[in-house]
Amino acid sequence: MLSNLYYSYGAAAIALPQVQAWMYMKFKCNLLIQLWNIHHVVVIPENTLPEDYDPQFFIDEIKRANRETIPEEEWLSDRLYYVDYKKKKNHLRTFV
Repeated sequence: MLSNLYYSYGAAAIALPQVQAWMYMKFKCNLLIQLWNIHHVVVIPENTLPEDYDPQFFIDEIKRANRETIPEEEWLSDRLYYVDYKKKKNHLRTFV
C-alpha cells in the first residue's frame, strides 16, 4: 500500500518522481497499480504474481470495492494501471 504518514489524501504520492524512483529501486520489475481511493493506492509487483494472472481479477476487485465499501466522493478510478519499468517508462498505462 502506498500513502502518506497520515493515511489522508496519500494517493497523490504515486505522482511524485522520488516515489516512482523508490518503487523502481525496491521492486525492480513492472508494477500493477490500483488507485483504491484518495487516501491510498495498492502497488503489486508483477514478479509476485503467477505467470498466468488475469488483470480482470484486479479490475473487478477495484470496481467491487468502489461500489460496496468506498464512499463515492473518495473514488479515484475503476481502472488498473501498469507501470513498465523494463522499458524505463515511468508513466501509467491502463488495462482496457
